[in-house]
Amino acid sequence: KEIISAENYKNEYELYIKEDDFYLQGRLDKVIFSDDRIKIIDFKTDKISSSELKSKGEQYLSQLKFYAYILNRYFGETQIYELQVVFIKNPELIVQFQLNKEDLILIKQELVKMMESLKAWNFIKNTDYCPQCVLSVDKLKCIKEK
Repeated sequence: KEIISAENYKNEYELYIKEDDFYLQGRLDKVIFSDDRIKIIDFKTDKISSSELKSKGEQYLSQLKFYAYILNRYFGETQIYELQVVFIKNPELIVQFQLNKEDLILIKQELVKMMESLKAWNFIKNTDYCPQCVLSVDKLKCIKEK
């Protein structure tokens, strides 16, 4: 009801920014604007149980942080960003996070590190993600490992 009743919102909101030598782009499922905050809602089709809620939601946290960073570049006066993951097959299961201006400074630092790694062709495997990755071997190891 809260999502549907919002008055100042954008659906499928596309944003582009230039950051150093990179162009960053995001397509946000729904953004709700209010006086002191912006709410970013990302709809996911995963079918989950309530016991998986926290871990599944955290899998999408980086994506939502990225969206908050891009939005902050457009709406720099906003102090609070609410992030929500809504699983459409289980709409009663919602994961929420909140960011403030200090968090966005840290997100920018993370992005800068990633961009520097890309420029240097320095790619680091995150084998901690293998159990969730569709490209893993038996959900245990990276297909790229020799």
